[in-house]
Amino acid sequence: MLLIGHTVVWAVVLGGTLLVMFLGAGFSRIKIIAGFVAGLLAAFLYLATLAPPYITTRLLYGWLKPLADPTGAGYLLLTIRQHLAAGGPSAPG
Repeated sequence: MLLIGHTVVWAVVLGGTLLVMFLGAGFSRIKIIAGFVAGLLAAFLYLATLAPPYITTRLLYGWLKPLADPTGAGYLLLTIRQHLAAGGPSAPG
């Protein structure tokens, strides 16, 4: 979990640096947004084609169709949904 946190921090730092560089170079906001969307699409295609089968199964059935596999990939999302429906998010403390 710690490694994922550091990865997210570095991704945000790199993304912010790139945003400032692109804006400073005169790119329009539309071009920057289009590049961001293209990057997300490329990441999705990577996960869909090159990732191990358990990752694609978890993404497809766990998030898009949790009821298709309620005891496997969709279990966590369905459990979270049940708890939020029962009482909502609890306040810390």
